Amino acid sequence: MRPYVAAAALSLAACAAPGGPEVGASYTAAAPSVAGVAPSRAVGEAVRRGVELTGGTVTLVAPRLVAVSDVDTDRVVFVSVGPQDLGVWGEVQLPERSHPARAALGEGHLLYVALRGSGDVARIDASTYQLLGVSHACAEPRGVTWDEASAVARVACANGDLATVDAEGHVATERWAPDLRDVLAFPDGRLEAVTFRGGGSVTRTGAGAHPLPSFTVPTDLQQTARFVPEVAWRSRVADDGSVVVTHQRAIEGPVSSVFAAPSTTTTTVTDYAGGTHSVTSTNAPCATPVIRSALTRFAPDGTRTSVELPGVLPVDVAVSPGGQEIAVAMAGSKAVGRVRVDQLTGDVATQCASQLVNLIGVPGLTSGVTYLADGSLVVHTLSPSRLTVLSNRPTQVLELSPSPAGGRGLFHLEVNAMACASCHPEGRDDGHVWEVRGARRKTPSLVGGLLDTAPFHWEGEHSTLSAVMADTFVQRMGGAMPPERDVRDLALWLEYLPREAPLDTGAAPDLVAHGQALFEGTAANCTACHFGPALTDNLTRDVGTGGRFQTPSLRGVGAHGPWLHDGRAKTLRERFAASGGGDKHGGVSQLSPGDVDALVAYLQTL
Repeated sequence: MRPYVAAAALSLAACAAPGGPEVGASYTAAAPSVAGVAPSRAVGEAVRRGVELTGGTVTLVAPRLVAVSDVDTDRVVFVSVGPQDLGVWGEVQLPERSHPARAALGEGHLLYVALRGSGDVARIDASTYQLLGVSHACAEPRGVTWDEASAVARVACANGDLATVDAEGHVATERWAPDLRDVLAFPDGRLEAVTFRGGGSVTRTGAGAHPLPSFTVPTDLQQTARFVPEVAWRSRVADDGSVVVTHQRAIEGPVSSVFAAPSTTTTTVTDYAGGTHSVTSTNAPCATPVIRSALTRFAPDGTRTSVELPGVLPVDVAVSPGGQEIAVAMAGSKAVGRVRVDQLTGDVATQCASQLVNLIGVPGLTSGVTYLADGSLVVHTLSPSRLTVLSNRPTQVLELSPSPAGGRGLFHLEVNAMACASCHPEGRDDGHVWEVRGARRKTPSLVGGLLDTAPFHWEGEHSTLSAVMADTFVQRMGGAMPPERDVRDLALWLEYLPREAPLDTGAAPDLVAHGQALFEGTAANCTACHFGPALTDNLTRDVGTGGRFQTPSLRGVGAHGPWLHDGRAKTLRERFAASGGGDKHGGVSQLSPGDVDALVAYLQTL
């Protein structure tokens, strides 16, 4: 197995917990009670805004033709990118709220597109622009790739399944590992997968995991800080058999160890039209690198090189023909970073080494990148949905749909080398435990009914989302307080993000049923605090874990490890140990080891 993998995380911020529309379910819930927003407007806008940024939304399907997944309009658009001909040649309209995301080109011009909203895979003839069929793959398809050795498409699913789709749309699934993000198919027939927020590369048998590099680096405070790999946004196999992974690193230990006195830095950025402009920022990436973006490459012989990127949210990656250059879509920075492979030597552990990266500004949230045969770079952005061709000729730009930024824009906005999505990728959690102001706090998830879990934050100290923004976005991240209208738009966008799919653990139905009976019974007493649609009483309680903390929602709890407010429970079983609060945290002493097994099996289905 190749020595790479992605552990998952990044974060700082936080609100509360899930409990809203399920993955693949209709987004027709009652309008959230957001002050100043009429119910009809709230529902209508939230349907379009509750779409996560996944990356990988542009795919080369012919020498001068790309397919663009336009998630906001539920279309796959085919665009000619010839030197004198940038325009739409065809499009396929998909079912409403199917949310097309990543795609892979197979044999016979057959394009396989993962539909995040419905859990399906669409098969499209890329030569005639016709929808051939839609097959259900899994609860939440993420990465999709073409496996040439087996002549099938492979789909990595967040619930832990690996789905296989053939040309006729037949689907087979097998259980691999939770939280899959990308599947990697090698010419020799090997398959590996990369997890998003806490795993690594996984072989077909599910054995083995090798972490991406960690670094201990000097800081501006004459100290050292250790950064650990978190959140693998995108992984690809290049033509030469090398593997490239874009990911993040987060500080392990007190965040104060890297907080320097405010400093002002001016950076020159080349924009999409070829001009340059200066960007002045306070506490630039090299001054407050609490979260760092990185690119790691594993050569066919296993040699590893890694460089940190001067940008935020590296959601997509592409390798040029011949393998001389790597491009990274930096969504939060509204830019593309270009790195020459021959300049990657060893592990470069400082963002200040930005001379290795040519950063090119592009309008909109950078969502996808791919190369043409001549080395030109095609970039897809959201808000608005736009295609930009960067080459040695004048830059070409084509607008596909307006798709206003709304709350999604604010959530992915770069502020002092981080964004809300840095800690909450796709609105969820990164699995990281932070040391902030002398306390350990694990990043919470924000998806699936956040507004029903007020008051917010770990100790329930904030009654409104505006108060949370003042604490995290302003005080911790150093941003300017957004207008109340923008905060309401953010609330709507978060409210309609679908919650995580339940894990596919393969637990026996009888065991799950026993766990449900225990959960709802008086012995374990779980429903004293966890009840209703959001599975929380929204109260602040002392459950024996060192203070009074908000009762979290248990929606999608199996995907939110490590558990408890400080991440002390590395597994769900450990939550039922004495360190998890004992009998102050449910009737733990009344449970046998078999009962705990059953409860864990049931909790993973929520």
